[in-house]
Amino acid sequence: MFNKIVVSLLLLMTCTVHAGNKEGQVKYNASTGDTKLDLSLGKLDLKADGNINEFIKTLGFEYQVPTAKIEKLVFDYNFTASDAYMAVSIGNVSGRSIDDVADIYKSNRAKGWGFVAKQMGIKPGSKAFHQLKNGSTKLLADNSQEESNEKKNKKEMKDRSEKKGKGKDKANEKKGKK
Repeated sequence: MFNKIVVSLLLLMTCTVHAGNKEGQVKYNASTGDTKLDLSLGKLDLKADGNINEFIKTLGFEYQVPTAKIEKLVFDYNFTASDAYMAVSIGNVSGRSIDDVADIYKSNRAKGWGFVAKQMGIKPGSKAFHQLKNGSTKLLADNSQEESNEKKNKKEMKDRSEKKGKGKDKANEKKGKK
């Protein structure tokens, strides 16, 4: 009975970390030390969730890493898509092996990716840190583009509503003057 309760609690915790809420907001926190990067990684997980094999191929292609290495991270180490991305990306930026990066993360998951990056010699504010933060691959760039498009669409909608409001005011002014 105790084992069933423990397993149920672990499953519940896993679902909470990986799931988004009804509005599609991300609950996953990569703990990189950068809020924007954490959000992008959470969105990456949501996108990859539906087609993890396509994500693995894309990540392997972007970094010229054999898909077997990424599959090991995802299927053997139970890394999320964003965890696999960070392991590959930090390995690439730091010059260390993906296995080294993954081993440090597995031992220090609670400390997050910011801790791992520091252990790999990537200092906050450094060029290497900005490479991670700004997404040197299509995977994170797509998330940034989506955010940019969302902001642009919101601005356009606001501008349209303001123009409509001004048009009505001008029409009312003309009626009042006659």
